[in-house]
Amino acid sequence: MSRRSRVGFAETATLVAQQPVNRFRPKRAAVLVCLFEGDDGGIGLILTKRSSRLSTHSGEVTLPGGKMEETDSNDVETAMREAKEEIGLDPSFVNIIADIMYSNISSLRSENLVKVAQRLRLYKASQNLTIPNGIVLEDSKIRDSLFKVGPYRAAVLICLFEGERGDLRVILTRRSLNMSSHSGEVVLPGGKWEEGDHNDCETALREANEEIGLEPSAVEVVTILEPFYSAVMGFSRRITIFPVIAIMWDKTGFKPNPNPTEVESVFDAPLEMFLKNENRREEMVDWMGYKYLIHSFDYRACNNKSYVISALTAAILIRASSVVYQRAPDFHEGMIVFQPRSRH
Repeated sequence: MSRRSRVGFAETATLVAQQPVNRFRPKRAAVLVCLFEGDDGGIGLILTKRSSRLSTHSGEVTLPGGKMEETDSNDVETAMREAKEEIGLDPSFVNIIADIMYSNISSLRSENLVKVAQRLRLYKASQNLTIPNGIVLEDSKIRDSLFKVGPYRAAVLICLFEGERGDLRVILTRRSLNMSSHSGEVVLPGGKWEEGDHNDCETALREANEEIGLEPSAVEVVTILEPFYSAVMGFSRRITIFPVIAIMWDKTGFKPNPNPTEVESVFDAPLEMFLKNENRREEMVDWMGYKYLIHSFDYRACNNKSYVISALTAAILIRASSVVYQRAPDFHEGMIVFQPRSRH
């Protein structure tokens, strides 16, 4: 018997979008522009070439510098400390003559992506979802997972960035064939809550880092969507999944480093495709007397490999694209909405 994901919205009595996402915005950093007079009287500039062993920007030429640490009282201290750590430059050898702060960082970003991020920051997950055909499924495990972290709670990362043609794209992975469940399927980076995760943002970011080498500081979390509920045929496990949307402002700095035990490949796809009827298939299924649609999207990536995005992952991306583009899909979603019983 094949394993098939059962999906649906879980209506929550709490505003999941109010989780502390601000702490995951990119940190402040500083670089040192160290000038000196050369033997020929010309002005020279000290640069470095990053180690090929680094997980980000490996082998690139950069200025000495890095992220601010808690002990740094200002940007000058950050730049000087990093320069000393990286190239052994003693702070007493240099004289700081100017501290230039580029505060209008949004002008370096795509206007379209900035607008998307601003809109998503204001998004609040719905508390009044319409239940098709009056379907209400009350389940204690769903209820508990909505109100507290635990083994029945998980999070996935919807990492959006702007492609070369200006389109919004989302990062996806194909699970390793060696995985015991859902092997070879296309999924979003993510996984179950673990001890130490304070919220769904931390779960999604930790899992993305473990699975594909995505540093949390490389993205900005902007919102969290309504939770989804998943059950797998033949298993007792039922999990409530929270989709965390984040923006990657600089895709060029991300070089996927997939964990071979979990991930076979990493690719990206246009987000808007999940609103279109093109290359889409559907299957009506029955679960516990409830009928709903499983959507499957066929996609050929730039690496010329073919992928099928279906079931829970497709359902989450249909919802995400509807929120981002502020319109309904060109087809009927046909999902069950699960409404957990109130705790009060």
